[in-house]
Amino acid sequence: MMSATPDTQRVSRFIAADGVRLHALDWGGQGPPLLLVHGGRRTGRSWNAMARRLHAALRVLALDLRGHGDSEASVTGNDSRGRMQDMARVAEGLELAPHFVMAHSLGCFPAGLYASHYAERVRGLILIEPIPDIHVWWTRGQTSKSEWIKSRSSEHRNGWESLDDLRARLTQGSATRDWAPEVLDDLLREETRIFPDGRVAFKWDPSVYNPDEMWEDRTSLLEEAPRLTMPTLVVARSDNDQLESHLKPLVNTLPQGQLAVLPGLGHGMYLENPGLIADLARQFFASVAEEAVAH
Repeated sequence: MMSATPDTQRVSRFIAADGVRLHALDWGGQGPPLLLVHGGRRTGRSWNAMARRLHAALRVLALDLRGHGDSEASVTGNDSRGRMQDMARVAEGLELAPHFVMAHSLGCFPAGLYASHYAERVRGLILIEPIPDIHVWWTRGQTSKSEWIKSRSSEHRNGWESLDDLRARLTQGSATRDWAPEVLDDLLREETRIFPDGRVAFKWDPSVYNPDEMWEDRTSLLEEAPRLTMPTLVVARSDNDQLESHLKPLVNTLPQGQLAVLPGLGHGMYLENPGLIADLARQFFASVAEEAVAH
């Protein structure tokens, strides 16, 4: 069930991290902390619909990764390890008790590293549609760095003529047309910058795509899996083309791995059906807490 607590009770928290000010949106709530980590070109506010449904059971905090949302940008520190260190600084700055972590897509890399390096802090972990190997994802098999940089020069567009233009693109795009109206409204209202001439851009800085860092980032969730000792739930869509080849082996390598395969959803599943994913998360974290009490 969605709580009636209004969005106005959210509080912005800012934490200094290596010369950069990071932002997390604190929804408050009862129960242990839950740190949410977004994927590429999103912000912590992409979790708004989930947070509205979860903060009655958990203290929900949605992180803006460096260069996204209300977190400051820097040329370096945007790779998986840098983002993992930012997660650690946020947890320390907010003095979080042992907590849960939930991440989506590219956000699963820093979340996985964080849970691996700070296992004593993480009570349970959910990885939604994780990408197993970030170097393979970025390079798409390209072996020449210079050729790869040339090939990606036109990627990552960030600019539209108006909010109406952006809304039309999102409602028609193959990856975004199934996003829930609530999520779409949040995105247009809270994840965008509107310029004086009416043009619109998403709240992420071009520095987050530092080609040198991207090329050198060799993070593999499969390699980290044995060190993810906490209960870990991997959530994947049924038509994920890496389900059999990578995600099931990942789950089998996790010391306490579980897999939930969901039909009828795309890669952005928490944006398409936040109620379903929130229920799944709530049940998983409750079962982790109950198991801990039993032992």
